[in-house]
Amino acid sequence: MDFTSFDSRGVADEGRPLHLKHPATGAPLWDDDGPHLDDKGAELPRERPCIVHVLGTEGRIAQEAFREVAKLEKLPDDATQEDYHERLCVTARKLIVGFENIERGDRPATASDADWFLGLNISNPIRGTGRSFAEQVLAFAGDRGAFMGKPGAASSPPRTKSAGKTRSPKAGR
Repeated sequence: MDFTSFDSRGVADEGRPLHLKHPATGAPLWDDDGPHLDDKGAELPRERPCIVHVLGTEGRIAQEAFREVAKLEKLPDDATQEDYHERLCVTARKLIVGFENIERGDRPATASDADWFLGLNISNPIRGTGRSFAEQVLAFAGDRGAFMGKPGAASSPPRTKSAGKTRSPKAGR
């Protein structure tokens, strides 16, 4: 048996795609006006998932981020929700290597937009159905199953910049 298929550390440093969910409802996010129907009214599969490419926590890059967090002073007793969120983001921002089908205004988001992306919403300890984007990134990064396989054989390559796909015109825009 070829044990390189268990190299979650090597794959973690390559990154894998996380299909984002709505931070309030938990529904998968798509960059289209779907659902789309065929001529007979049957729903067609959606094709443009909103993806953030994430490094795994077992990788060397993530371990360095954890070392950085460990050196930070403990948060004070009167720390706010925002203070705790920012602490999560110290690690999360280093795990994001790109975006796909996510825009910042009128341009595709890139890895350099990680702070903007993570600041769109903050973690909520009294959570309903959804999770903040930072929480989603960190949960995915820690899921060993998402990073199993042989390095270099990722199902979707990591993005060091936006996928830059040409957008199809949307109705009503």
